[in-house]
Amino acid sequence: MSRFERAAAIVGIVVVFCSFGLLYLLMNRYVFFICAGVGVVTAAGSLLAIAVLDRTDNREEMWLLGFFYLLAILTPPVFAFALFDGVLAPLSVVFLVALTLVFFYYSYFLPIALFDVSTTESHTASAPYPTVSVLVPAYNEAGGIGACIDALRASEYPEDKREIIVIDDGSTDGTYEEALAHAGEGVKVVRKRNGGKHSAMNYGMLYADGEIVVTVDADSVVAPNALDRLVGAFQADPDLGAVAGNIKVDNRGSLVTNLQSLEYIVGILVFRRAFSALGSVPVVPGALGAYRREVLDAVGLYDPDTLTEDFDTSIKTLKGDWKIRSVDALCKTEAPMTWTDLYKQRLRWYRGNFMTLIKHRDVFTNTRFGYLQGGVFPMMLLNLTVVPLAGFVIVASILLQALAGEFLTLLSMFAFFALLQGLLSLIALWMDGERASLALYAPLFIVGYRQFIDTVVLKAVLDVLTERDLQWTSAKRSTERLRAREGD
Repeated sequence: MSRFERAAAIVGIVVVFCSFGLLYLLMNRYVFFICAGVGVVTAAGSLLAIAVLDRTDNREEMWLLGFFYLLAILTPPVFAFALFDGVLAPLSVVFLVALTLVFFYYSYFLPIALFDVSTTESHTASAPYPTVSVLVPAYNEAGGIGACIDALRASEYPEDKREIIVIDDGSTDGTYEEALAHAGEGVKVVRKRNGGKHSAMNYGMLYADGEIVVTVDADSVVAPNALDRLVGAFQADPDLGAVAGNIKVDNRGSLVTNLQSLEYIVGILVFRRAFSALGSVPVVPGALGAYRREVLDAVGLYDPDTLTEDFDTSIKTLKGDWKIRSVDALCKTEAPMTWTDLYKQRLRWYRGNFMTLIKHRDVFTNTRFGYLQGGVFPMMLLNLTVVPLAGFVIVASILLQALAGEFLTLLSMFAFFALLQGLLSLIALWMDGERASLALYAPLFIVGYRQFIDTVVLKAVLDVLTERDLQWTSAKRSTERLRAREGD
């Protein structure tokens, strides 16, 4: 990132924080100062703790970050309770916590993300080149698997140092035949009985000889320089156990896919970048990610006991004291094109995420796991429980205010949070070189899309807690895209 780009990003973040001044005009000033003060102070305390503990290599004290998270949640209601003489409705308590978390999130994640973007260099592979095995698990991917293989064969990484292994996991369509038709030198196509993605990945490992193992979803298309950048990151940092690629939505054009596109960009450029700065990216995406072979062997490859084997394997890697970072290795993937398919995809994701948190619950109490214990797990637990619950309580509060006729206040509050989300989106889009028009969808992350996601999150958590039949739910491939590929 150039000096101009860094300065522009800083200006953008300053504008975001200045916009909070508008909120001061829209609400009780005492409540504003409580939420803003607690949110900013706890975020600053967390950042200071990270800086000091990282500099002194004192990872076992990272549990202090969880202490700051608790302060952000518990302190505002206590202050407000004292301020208003003990008269505080339950809805008001949740609103205070939610607003404080908004201040905390922006004050915590934006500075770390900017630091990572401005200081992290992109590395490309150099001689001597390590051998690379690319695993492509596929189930009923006819119409898409060919494009995936073609893109991998067009990679700039030395051909004699890479192998591509396509694993047909018992497909019932023409996936195997299409893969064979596109396979050439350096491509091996194998097939097995259907056993799930984890099973396909483990089966592919039987044929893999590479020092670096790259995973690519069959509906994804990687950039020509993607493998170079993945491998270059490993060469630059011997403590790196895995890397996460930069995933973007390929099939944009509808409301559903454009919302997901903006969600991916903001999530990767802000939240994942923040985790990457500390070497603790929690999920190496199946669409494009890479591991050192020794790491996968050490963690026992892919387990069958969650619905998100990528999250599970990433956590096992972090628990093994390896770093995971985000790399600007581009991969375009197909996103669900209908609300039903998006619901199925996210239900599996969130069920799997919560299952993985439960599976690795020892992280919450073991200080040996450093930032994974103090930062990653508490934040993910908040996002799967407190945040969606607070969202629905706020919606209930809004409805009550609407019934009371306070429409002007409601519109003003919506305009503020839509502006805030829009500014955050613009910063992420600009940093990623994307068109700014996607930011027009930002208001739906306040009202509409946000409630859809929160509903799926809460259902997923309840499903896991009640031990319902947790089957793999996946989205259908878009017929429009399949037709487009057939016409190419």
